Amino acid sequence: MDTACLDYVMTEAEKLAFERDGYLIIENALTEEEAVNIEEAMDRADMIYRPRMGLGPHDLLHVRDFAGKDPRFLELLTWKRTFPKVWGALGWHIQLYLSHLNVTPTEDPQKDRDEGRLKWHQDSGRLNQDFETDPRPRVSVKMAFFISDTTREDCGNFYVIPGSHLKNKLDLPEDKNVEHPDAMCIRVPRGTAVMFDRRIWHSRSFNYAPFPRKALFFGYSYRWLRPRDDHDVAHIIDHCTPIQKQMFGVSYSGGHGYTTPRNEDVPLKVWIEEHLGKEAV
Repeated sequence: MDTACLDYVMTEAEKLAFERDGYLIIENALTEEEAVNIEEAMDRADMIYRPRMGLGPHDLLHVRDFAGKDPRFLELLTWKRTFPKVWGALGWHIQLYLSHLNVTPTEDPQKDRDEGRLKWHQDSGRLNQDFETDPRPRVSVKMAFFISDTTREDCGNFYVIPGSHLKNKLDLPEDKNVEHPDAMCIRVPRGTAVMFDRRIWHSRSFNYAPFPRKALFFGYSYRWLRPRDDHDVAHIIDHCTPIQKQMFGVSYSGGHGYTTPRNEDVPLKVWIEEHLGKEAV
């Protein structure tokens, strides 16, 4: 793994902010050149999957399990400016449990829709019903890369309610046309990444800008959680680094490697120890 990761290890201030707010903005996660490179890969995916999925030009494109579909996507899996934030939040016993590519074109102004308020939700579906505690455990985080500019408020922005990751239920106004008073629009420039706790109440929004909103989402969890992706990476796994293989669920010691991992199962732990010391793990 790129030793440049050491320049982006999560700081104590970032940890405190993430624990308090449930999300963390990573500015300049991608340079303009890097963002252009990723956008080219996304546009290629759009050309392939939009007709394959029967989607029109104004429909949301949502492609799951995209991480192995282009080498440029794979590189972001352990990206030097963002991956250290992930292990800073969850530790070294982690994997990729899902990935999805979203392209939100300009909404069709003629399409009938029930505007109402935003569609607030927590991630992980059934997990939220099976855990009993209040608040429920974090279990996973997502890293979102925004490949288009979202500094204006009408371009399919990501919305969050800061601090709501510590609430199992969200109290909303009775009037369904009235928004939650603490709703925050995340307005960030192209190349920004946002890491968020799966428990934070969040929503996407409509895109009325004259350009599509393009974003990539990598979901990281503890290794014992069954992935939502099929990890369609057999064609590239031999070319992956040991840490990338860990992210894709490779366990050299079999099933016990997920509950009592050996060093060969979790090369990320070994890497952190070698570069930051055993006290870092």
